[in-house]
Amino acid sequence: MSFRPLLSLTVLKGTEDKTRTVTYLPNVSGINESRTPTKANVLAPTATEKLFGAASNLNFPTAAEIVNEGEANTAAPGTSTMVQSRLTLKPDIIHGTISRRQLKQVQSILSRLNDDEQDTTNMEVLLKIEEPKEKSSCWARLCHWERHNPHSRPLYRDDAFYEGKIENLPEYQKTLADVARDKKTGLEYQLAVSRAVTVVDMSERRGVFTTAVRRVLATMMDPKLLKRVSYMLLCLSGFLTYLGYLVPYVYLRDRNKKAGIGEQHNAFFVSSIGLANAIGRFVLGALAYKFDPVYLSCVSCGLAGVATCVSHFSYDPYYQYAYCGVFGFFIASVSCLRSIMLVSLYGLEKLTNAMGMMIMFQGFGSLLSTPIAATIKDCIGYEYAFIAAGMFLILSSVVVVPVRHINNGEKRKETQA
Repeated sequence: MSFRPLLSLTVLKGTEDKTRTVTYLPNVSGINESRTPTKANVLAPTATEKLFGAASNLNFPTAAEIVNEGEANTAAPGTSTMVQSRLTLKPDIIHGTISRRQLKQVQSILSRLNDDEQDTTNMEVLLKIEEPKEKSSCWARLCHWERHNPHSRPLYRDDAFYEGKIENLPEYQKTLADVARDKKTGLEYQLAVSRAVTVVDMSERRGVFTTAVRRVLATMMDPKLLKRVSYMLLCLSGFLTYLGYLVPYVYLRDRNKKAGIGEQHNAFFVSSIGLANAIGRFVLGALAYKFDPVYLSCVSCGLAGVATCVSHFSYDPYYQYAYCGVFGFFIASVSCLRSIMLVSLYGLEKLTNAMGMMIMFQGFGSLLSTPIAATIKDCIGYEYAFIAAGMFLILSSVVVVPVRHINNGEKRKETQA
């Protein structure tokens, strides 16, 4: 109830040539409806690039490529016969929650840009505001889930899983370089990271295994990255991490209760891990912009593993609170640094694919984690179950150490090829 939707715009790009129109949604997706073949059309995927009967996002152009397609070739430089281009922005006021002040700001920027741009690029930018057909009640404006936006394709964005600062992304920095700061509308980055939608995709209204669902699955489960040694090491690290990650959450209370710690303390140990984890996300996330996130994740996971191995040295309540704090703080790197690390290694365009495959390996680890720990604690005791969990975490951090070096070698081979 505290979230409000982002400004969603349908953009119609046209020229005086009535046979060609391109439509796309900059904060969701892009639709190419060109009647003639263009370089921005959806790339034809090969048989190995299709999964679940659909192609991955990498086979589709970005919204920015669709908008910019053909502009450089509309006419020769310096002539007065250049085709007039028109870009119409139409806000999708479905929930009645779009800020009028935001719309006025965009309109003011566009009107200022029109005076400058038409002399150089012959591009006219219009803002078309249409009131929603139905009046929304106060409850409908508060509870946005009452209505569905049929145009919503959030996972068609390259940055759908990115949790870091967009200022550090090459895609965002490129938009700063391409457009003067006083002429930015805020749409440039949105266009650069949003992938195109097909007309068939947009026409589907029913079903569970739709084109959109199959395309997201094909993007997340594309096995191309599994050919990289560096990525396989990351997946192995994720698998080992989740073999030990869940053990303290599940068995800490029972272990400490068996050791004689009172219930007044046992009730707060897992909560202490959660509080330390929240703080760790902030601190480690901030450090990731000063240090290499790969090595930072390696060190953090290793320290969480060491803390777990020595957690049974004392059953004094405050020693256990200290363990919960250290473990919760450093294990936060597993979630808060994951997307930043993947982007730094493989780029934003492969983030969805890299995240999907890695989550699959982590899922296998979490599936086996507590049964293995339960078997160990039933056979030889809780202490050895926690030592095993800590060793899994330490081993997962060791596996990550050569990843950066191997990844740099893979990039050099790609550039040479």
